[in-house]
Amino acid sequence: NFLYYQINLYAGDESGRSTLVEIIKMKGCGLSFMNEREAVMNAAKGFGGAPSLRSLDMTIPPDLLSLYEPPSDTEIETSLDRIIDQIHSKHDSAVIFALQNIHAMTTQDKYYSEDADRVSMYIIKNYNCIRDMITSIYANRVSNMEGDRSEEICSLSLI
Repeated sequence: NFLYYQINLYAGDESGRSTLVEIIKMKGCGLSFMNEREAVMNAAKGFGGAPSLRSLDMTIPPDLLSLYEPPSDTEIETSLDRIIDQIHSKHDSAVIFALQNIHAMTTQDKYYSEDADRVSMYIIKNYNCIRDMITSIYANRVSNMEGDRSEEICSLSLI
């Protein structure tokens, strides 16, 4: 998720027996940051470095779920064609956005599971050479690592 945050430690009260912990999100997903912040604070308190096991799963109410119409094959293909256009961009931010979009569309906890499976099959079957393009992006970037964006693009290509 490419979460970047900063941790600052400050001396607490005058007794010297406390420490103030400041955790600042610099870049990335707020929800991921919330979990990471909790893990850091748990580790600082000696509870281990894992966030609590609270569930943040959100479900769609059955009455709304019954109204859901999955995207047609044409709609999926149109979305993938737009992503392919973005992958061809000279701008790293457009490539990153395209790869994040593919990740979201193929991840069952972010997209309706049956639709995520359908989109994944398009990629596996190499629809309009999309799988080959992603592989090429990875191979190209991994051999020419130039900063955080290249690292992010490589990581997103592997997801």
